[in-house]
Amino acid sequence: MSSICKRELATKDRPLLRPESIGSLKRRLSDVIIRDNSDCPSTISSGYDELDSLFPQQGLPFGQIFELTGGASCGKTSLLINMLARFSTSHTIGYVDLSGCLSPHGLVSSGLNRDNFILVRSNKEDEAIKAAEQFVRTGQVSIIVCDLCGRSEPLNSSQVHRLRINTVRFHRLVILLTDDSKQLLPPSMVSGQLKVERITPNKVNVTVTKSRIITAGRQAEIRLN
Repeated sequence: MSSICKRELATKDRPLLRPESIGSLKRRLSDVIIRDNSDCPSTISSGYDELDSLFPQQGLPFGQIFELTGGASCGKTSLLINMLARFSTSHTIGYVDLSGCLSPHGLVSSGLNRDNFILVRSNKEDEAIKAAEQFVRTGQVSIIVCDLCGRSEPLNSSQVHRLRINTVRFHRLVILLTDDSKQLLPPSMVSGQLKVERITPNKVNVTVTKSRIITAGRQAEIRLN
């Protein structure tokens, strides 16, 4: 069972989530497959200068897949939500949630622009990757997140390979959120792996552990609030 939730928090007179089917997503987005990437930016700021400085162009590059990983309660989800709030001011975000842990209240309180946010919930990995690819192939969604926390089985390599090819082709930015103890996909499928470790309740350290475009071992200390 899966659902799509857009503008998920409004007033107390409306339900918290408004579900649609995966099929509805495919029909809604299939008519807007992009043909020209000339107006797409090359990078986007995370909202954290320290994190941006890890990248050669001082920001997260489009056309790439990054893995954001770490242990339980390490702060990776809080960091990601703050980044998404920044992204949503000028870009539409597609979020594929397999963990079931994403809090709509937390998203809205972070300052996220819910008009630029589409949430897909699923408990099937193959269905989730297909939804992520559908997001990638449209002109409506610039940034795609796939929350894989709690998953232990490796992803279908051919599906991930297709997602990577289309991420480059359509110049999207894809972020995979994972647990650091799990090897869900081959390192060659991502442009970089960023490991998050908590230092204090409001501060985390981000380390480049694997990358094809960033120097491994580089670190950034980030204050979340």
